Amino acid sequence: MSQKFDLVGVGLNATDTLILVSHFPAYAGKVPIEAEILSPGGQVASAVTTVAKLGLRAKYIGTVGDDERGRVQLASLRETGINLDDVEVRENCPNQTAYIIIDQSTGERTVFWSRPDCLRVSPESITPEKIGGSRMLHIDGHDTPAVLQHDRIGRRR
Repeated sequence: MSQKFDLVGVGLNATDTLILVSHFPAYAGKVPIEAEILSPGGQVASAVTTVAKLGLRAKYIGTVGDDERGRVQLASLRETGINLDDVEVRENCPNQTAYIIIDQSTGERTVFWSRPDCLRVSPESITPEKIGGSRMLHIDGHDTPAVLQHDRIGRRR
């Protein structure tokens, strides 16, 4: 019998570097950094983590790079107690990353990001057994063929 979850999420995780500045500089300008924060996240990983913190049974399906940022991401996910049975660590592949510059004077942010193709989730890797008896499914707008497969399975159930 497959395990029951309140939520199964398929999608992104990312290890972000938040860079806080007093104000965003003019083009080609310079401004000192007020703070730099390494922050594991990503749309689906963050949502699944939040659900688990609220006391629900949650599972994350996705990929993680085998670099330092991937190790930070995986350690963070493990701390939440969510099910990670179907997270794949991709060898010789950097994790998705973003550098997010936050203008403290306005709260606006500018994002520079990278997600290598080696992190792509294939639709064949999404099976009914992996989704289990989930009550809710959560997806994002990336790896569209895989998340559509997730959605099809969920709707049939």
